[in-house]
Amino acid sequence: MLKILCIISGSILFLWCMVPILVTHNPNIGALTGCGLGLLLIAYGIWFRQINDLAAAGWKTIGGKIVEILLLIVCAGILALAVSCSAAMVSAASQKAAPDSTVIVLGARVYENRVSTALAGRLKAACSYLEKYPDSVCIVSGGQGRNEPCTEASVMYAYLIQHGIAPGRIYQEDQSTDTRENLAFSKRIIESENLNPVVALATDGYHEYRALRYAAETGLEAGAVPAATVWWLFPSSVIREMYGILEQWFLN
Repeated sequence: MLKILCIISGSILFLWCMVPILVTHNPNIGALTGCGLGLLLIAYGIWFRQINDLAAAGWKTIGGKIVEILLLIVCAGILALAVSCSAAMVSAASQKAAPDSTVIVLGARVYENRVSTALAGRLKAACSYLEKYPDSVCIVSGGQGRNEPCTEASVMYAYLIQHGIAPGRIYQEDQSTDTRENLAFSKRIIESENLNPVVALATDGYHEYRALRYAAETGLEAGAVPAATVWWLFPSSVIREMYGILEQWFLN
């Protein structure tokens, strides 16, 4: 039963993480990690008996015991970090934004005159909030990447107008290149335009944790406006975000 479960679960994870690679032609670290984990599970299921026999034989020697104990410690550590990251993401996404906050839509990939699937979700979440609170305003934040035809902010601005948000409620921040700059540069607009300093961060639910931490470092009081992530992007995006959280915890 365990052998079959490993093969099935590994196949599902591998195929699920292959979808964004095939669709976007962008093999990011989250998708590659998911595919790698899937292949490991499949391999364990296929060579189930041989691997278990090898582990049993290794356990009979001192060197083998040391190696296997170290492997168990590493696996337990990775699992603990994954659980901690997941808990942080879920907790952050539940920190709802205050009414009439200044919405900051965090940028993502744009194509020729259209937004990516991920960015469309963030903009839909922002639209829902802006419609619910008609006195709130919005900052669309994102510069132009090397593989983008124009600034993310300009495409987001056009999207919001097409979906019924008045131009006077939208401010463009078009110089940032990452989440930290999204928030730092948006804060300048808030101060120069005398906008509400309490902000609502419109981004994917899994991304809210890092975004809220960066907002706090910038001196912004923030809440979450989490966007739903499409099913085929979910596992690879969450795994990639875990790397970002670990970098934030241990390197920043």
